[in-house]
Amino acid sequence: AGSMLMGCGASNNANPTSDVTITEEATPLNDSVEEAKGSTLEDYFNVPANKAANESLLETMLKSSASTFSDIQFECNGNELVYTFVLAEGLELSADDLEAQRDSQTATVEASKDEIESSVGVRPEAIKYVYKNFDGSEITTLVY
Repeated sequence: AGSMLMGCGASNNANPTSDVTITEEATPLNDSVEEAKGSTLEDYFNVPANKAANESLLETMLKSSASTFSDIQFECNGNELVYTFVLAEGLELSADDLEAQRDSQTATVEASKDEIESSVGVRPEAIKYVYKNFDGSEITTLVY
């Protein structure tokens, strides 16, 4: 398993909160990945080969979590990564539900930061998970 990395600008269970935990599913960081042209993660993810690999990974993640999320978006600003998760229609989670998972996600997010730093040579300053309802209203943002 590797970290969840995606390219810049990519774009109703009995116990739904168990499905919301973000796990390390795959990594685009492989032998075909090109070096960044600059010194930020944004520069790295804007290299065409890296962006394409990450967009493919984003599509795979969305397909594997379609019962929980209707959309997953990613952007990077300098060395900050922002993932926006839009809940599937009819699924409702509160900020408290999502905040309750912060501790269980912290180790995974820290491992992702380590993986990114090891592979890219730049450590993310922050990774943000923005959760939105299907209608686009924000539920909460978790910052790691």
